[in-house]
Amino acid sequence: MEPTNPLLDDFVLSLSRRQPARVCFVPTASADSATYLVSFYRVFSGRCIPTDLTLFDSPLLTRRPARTSELAAFVGEQDVIYVGGGSTANLLAVWRAHGLDVILRDAWSNEIVLSGVSAGMVCWFNGGLTDSYGSVERLSKGLALIDASARPHYSGSEERRRVDHRTIADAEMEPGYAVDDGAALHFAGTALAEAVSSRPEAGAYRVDRLEGRVVETRLPIRFLGAGSGTSAGPTHSPKLHDDSDLVRVGRGSLITVVIWPHGARTFEGHGAGSGLGSRKGAPKARRRSGLGARVG
Repeated sequence: MEPTNPLLDDFVLSLSRRQPARVCFVPTASADSATYLVSFYRVFSGRCIPTDLTLFDSPLLTRRPARTSELAAFVGEQDVIYVGGGSTANLLAVWRAHGLDVILRDAWSNEIVLSGVSAGMVCWFNGGLTDSYGSVERLSKGLALIDASARPHYSGSEERRRVDHRTIADAEMEPGYAVDDGAALHFAGTALAEAVSSRPEAGAYRVDRLEGRVVETRLPIRFLGAGSGTSAGPTHSPKLHDDSDLVRVGRGSLITVVIWPHGARTFEGHGAGSGLGSRKGAPKARRRSGLGARVG
């Protein structure tokens, strides 16, 4: 959600099964911040049918929906779920207390687009790094729709990056994906369809462990702005990091992830390698329970 740059938000809206899309903002990670809600409505009003889902009781903000028992029906009416940033650990705990984690898995299998920024990115994966505990630490037991770890704001913090590399090298955290601020990962089901960006310099990366060392590989990425095209970005010879036994290929960071419903067909004709475009004839995703069998 970049107030002065609509490219990623427009991309998310383009994935909706209906237009105008019903977009539900979920600010749980910020304890349902009223300021965050105002920002969402200012950015999305006039571009979709915006609404919000809140779980904290406040004298200034009416909870929506009013009862936990109404969550499943409320979520089922939406086309896009947009999860805001904040504390990933708190978000997951509150969702599980209300059964929203299970409801969102069902939404995913019923062709509702799941998306989010920062904590709203990490939650869909097995885990990643978080500052929810006061320092940068490993977080596990995400929703595990994507069987990998996730790294938001990857190049924005050297401390976060070093902790990430150490935990992967020591096999404390599994390999996965990373993106810079202004970049997004689009998954079709559980497969990465493409990386896109709202900023020409933003990158997306695959982060793996190889013989006890961490390898970063810059992924091809499609800039969504004028003169857009797919680029793998600058390439570098792999080199050993002086402090953290890091083997680097390219460079890295992450803010947004877009997850297309499990089992849905990717679309055709929406840019190089994207598989996005017309939804006509796309088969309905198969409904099943237990999506994302691995948890943490």
